[in-house]
Amino acid sequence: MDLLMQHLFNGVVASSVYMLIAVGITLVFGLTRLINFAHGQFLVLAVFVALDLITAGVPFVFAALAAVVTAGAIGWLSERLLFRFTMDNPYNGLIIGLGLLLVLEAAAFKIWGGFQVSVPAALDGGAALGDTYFAWNRVLVLVMAGLVTAGLFLLLARTKLGAQLRAAHENPVAASHVGVNVGRMVTVAFVAGSALAGLGGVFYGTLQPVGAFDGGHLILKGFAVALLGGLGNVSGLAKASVLYGIGETLVAGYGRAEYVPFFTYGVIIIVLLVRPGGLFEKHPPGDSTFARSSRGVAHVRRHSRVETLLGGAAFVLLPIVIFEAVGTSRLQSLVLLSVLYAIQVYALAYVYETTGVLSIAQGGLMAVGAYSAGVIAVHLGLGFWWALLVAVPLTVAAGALLGLVVSRCTGHYLLLVTLAFSALVTQVTLTAIDLTNGDNGLILPERLPVIGPITFTDLRSQFYLVLLVTLLAAFGLRMVKPTRFGRQLAGVRENESLARSIGLRVGRAKVGAFALSGAVSAVGGVLYLYTQTVIVPTSFDAIFSIEIVIILILGGISLAGPLVASMVYVLLPELLRLDPVDQQLLFGVLLIMIILLLPRGLVPALITGYSTLRSRLTRTGHPAAAAGSSRPAAGGADARPSSDLVREEIS
Repeated sequence: MDLLMQHLFNGVVASSVYMLIAVGITLVFGLTRLINFAHGQFLVLAVFVALDLITAGVPFVFAALAAVVTAGAIGWLSERLLFRFTMDNPYNGLIIGLGLLLVLEAAAFKIWGGFQVSVPAALDGGAALGDTYFAWNRVLVLVMAGLVTAGLFLLLARTKLGAQLRAAHENPVAASHVGVNVGRMVTVAFVAGSALAGLGGVFYGTLQPVGAFDGGHLILKGFAVALLGGLGNVSGLAKASVLYGIGETLVAGYGRAEYVPFFTYGVIIIVLLVRPGGLFEKHPPGDSTFARSSRGVAHVRRHSRVETLLGGAAFVLLPIVIFEAVGTSRLQSLVLLSVLYAIQVYALAYVYETTGVLSIAQGGLMAVGAYSAGVIAVHLGLGFWWALLVAVPLTVAAGALLGLVVSRCTGHYLLLVTLAFSALVTQVTLTAIDLTNGDNGLILPERLPVIGPITFTDLRSQFYLVLLVTLLAAFGLRMVKPTRFGRQLAGVRENESLARSIGLRVGRAKVGAFALSGAVSAVGGVLYLYTQTVIVPTSFDAIFSIEIVIILILGGISLAGPLVASMVYVLLPELLRLDPVDQQLLFGVLLIMIILLLPRGLVPALITGYSTLRSRLTRTGHPAAAAGSSRPAAGGADARPSSDLVREEIS
């Protein structure tokens, strides 16, 4: 009983800190429908600032205040310089948050190093009640977090500012009509939420050590609490944080610390499946999917047959020319790695293009394929073809399961559930030591099989095999589009609600898309295993999934984009002699810039620029023809209502 009391006390203390983290997420989401993935890193930066000041002799209270102000200032800057430009498209805001998380993690590592640190406790000692020990520092954290939370509730309920925040939350348009400055309320929410995260960081730092790359881990805890309470529902957070904090502590106390991530990711997935509005949300969420299709399908001018053939030839020959041109085996191995990455990008691009879901689960699907093949090869001694035969169905099943979960979610929840899936798979590979060998990974005893005179023992033969599979994946997924299944997915993409209303099984279509993507990911995972010969859990973690998203955004939705962007992503850091942290910093900045300046991607932007230039040159040379073709005929294809387009797609 005393042990239970100790766990309950520690759980309540932890819940008070998680409350401070989650309330910032909820405040911002309530006004903007935006989830800021960098929110957890604000907490980490506050820990480092507080520690530096305390080490310099500044009293704890003033160091904590400085950390809170620092976090609030970072939140203000991020809203003014970045998120303000994505308010009309929360999906872009999610991606901006991912980029900002990468940048801030790299910056924290460069400034403070990679060691985990703790903030000195404000109070020492404690009191014992039986075998239960109440540390004064934990009591202080509980009391202060409780007072801050109570003050926040009073501010929202009793003050003019609180009334304006609530009005902007309930109906921004109506609030603006009665004189509420909604833009200012958004800024207030960002600053207040970030400051509360900073305070939570100082308290958390006195309880647990924190490292430069812990922001993503902490934001998932905040998301779990926010989802339990209901995103946008501040009143439900207190109860949700207590449930989560006590549950996490009991899992760690009576089980193992390695099981805590299962609890976190399990909470996210189960809540999204069973009650996506949260346990304490009175009304179910009504957000539609953040999808590129919500704005309709862009009609791009077709290129001539000669241009198409030249573009296809360049697409096929470019990686070959680069591979043969580089002079070292190191660079050739990186070209091979980039083509392996491209397989996963094509799989992700297919899901995004057909369902509108930007999945952060590609690393998880690839891990299922690679590890299932690795277990077959290492533990059972079976060869490549048996490994492939087992890996593909298992990954298809995992993809279908993910698609089933995704089909029950909408809007802001889609990215969360795919991220949780990827993190959950990584945790399985870390903890199932008997099968996966944990952190040490699996070492393959053999390479690719011999096919006729080809042995696949050298880089060149492996490269051409992987390139062939990549091209088959790219063209094969494109060939699915004109099929009945492809037309059904196009109908879902065009207008999901309308497609459902005319009898299309939207959930089944999404499950099929994710299953097909899983099949491609499985083949890529098996080839990764047999060409690299070593796999470890971190090879397929959430960061890898984010990297695949970055490559997709860099290359855009096009036939050549994923392959070109993969080579740029893998080769550029090597050519610039960047270490992994500098690489993360570079691509975090690049991700933000592309979303702000070239939201369709770099390769599509180049193609669009070429098309625009060609159109202008054509118009200059043939003014009469240009004038006749510049205005579409009334009732033309682009003028048809979306219902006609959807019916045509699924017929």
